[in-house]
Amino acid sequence: MYTKGKWIVSENSGKYSVIAPYKRIKAVICKLSMVEGIDIGNTIDNAKLIAAAPELLATLKLALKTYSDMTSEEFKTGMDRQIREKMAAVIASVDTE
Repeated sequence: MYTKGKWIVSENSGKYSVIAPYKRIKAVICKLSMVEGIDIGNTIDNAKLIAAAPELLATLKLALKTYSDMTSEEFKTGMDRQIREKMAAVIASVDTE
């Protein structure tokens, strides 16, 4: 079981954490430290990817259900467009390439 809710990247004095609101507190999911020789951009991108984990999981579950329930005729008519757009949006939120 993981901490439910939207995870966000938090920065404090150059240190990055991924946190999630949990009842009246903020649960720290992970802390990311700067490593010598690693670009700060990589650390920020890693934090964004970790923070997106709940949304990525939810989107994968939705995609699996959508495609499992879809007939070939529905697929041919583009009924999968909504899920494709959702997947693209989630990927775009974390992909910097």
